[in-house]
Amino acid sequence: MKLQNAITALFMFGALFLLTPLSISAQVIVQEGIKQMSKGDQNCFYIDLPAENAKLAMDVWKDFMKDYKSGKTKTDRKTKEIFTDNAVVKDMSDNTVDVYARINGSTLTAWFDLGGAFLSSAQHPKRYPTVERMLNSYYFKLSKELAKEDVERREAELKSLEKELKKLEDQQKDLHETIEKAKETIAKAEADIAANNEMQGSKKTEIENKAAEVNAAKKHFESISRKN
Repeated sequence: MKLQNAITALFMFGALFLLTPLSISAQVIVQEGIKQMSKGDQNCFYIDLPAENAKLAMDVWKDFMKDYKSGKTKTDRKTKEIFTDNAVVKDMSDNTVDVYARINGSTLTAWFDLGGAFLSSAQHPKRYPTVERMLNSYYFKLSKELAKEDVERREAELKSLEKELKKLEDQQKDLHETIEKAKETIAKAEADIAANNEMQGSKKTEIENKAAEVNAAKKHFESISRKN
């Protein structure tokens, strides 16, 4: 029964994983536009994220930017921008790049300050492919973390279900033990009833014999009393 339950659980887990919304496409679509940020309206690039999880997306972005030998990446609470100072982005610029990013719902928007100009496909056509590679790389890194988090969550749910099953199994074991003890109690009570019946029979015989003795004694007393 336990093996069957385990197989069923694994099958359900696999089925649920296949139904997970964390789909990964072959190529992430990078869109370009003008959006407002802390330095005014600037050219930016944005992508749809595989799932809406702002905290994880932000943590992964900060970790991702470490690959570019950047300075400290920090979040501005007022502007909600994630600023990375002096990132070294190969093929984008011979100098360091200041990167601004913002996560809104399931969208990541990034601005690349080359120092005097923000990167755009129109003005920097040879540098633009680096943006696509960079954002694709981030997308798959985030997808991996989301999938990992999903596995951990489902494993925790599975463990919780297994604990509940163990509790039910222990409860059933206790109930069986209660039944066995009750059977032993009933068997002993039945034996005691049989013994009690025998004792009642013996006691009734004793009573009958004693009653006969009493009657005989009374008759003897009455006979003596009549002579006087």
